[in-house]
Amino acid sequence: MKPFIALLFLISVAVCENPFGFTDEQLKVLADLDLKKLPSSFQNKAGENSHWCCTNEQPVQLVQRTKVVSDIHTVATKIKTGYTSCGFQGWSMCSVYSTRYKQVAVYRIETYEVPDEQACAGILFKTFS
Repeated sequence: MKPFIALLFLISVAVCENPFGFTDEQLKVLADLDLKKLPSSFQNKAGENSHWCCTNEQPVQLVQRTKVVSDIHTVATKIKTGYTSCGFQGWSMCSVYSTRYKQVAVYRIETYEVPDEQACAGILFKTFS
């Protein structure tokens, strides 16, 4: 587990400058980490860019996918709440209305693109939805 954490740390250091606040001594230990001490699943991948996806200048093909998305809409409804006197000297009856609001879910299908997972077998892609 420690080598895995060290690998994640090294990656984060490459992206950010010391995001975890390690001391210089701790950073030196991690920089001198022997890759052979990592689990075998990481030994072949660490620092390797020989996979054709890394060396090929061609962009990875994108695949279109769809998903159901819901939007919340606020709908106003006019409701009769009673009657009131109206007209000449109040001899007539008129309806009284009030407005009520409710929220309704509206569903739609959205299309998005992700890298073709079959094109680069062995490389993990993070799909965003």
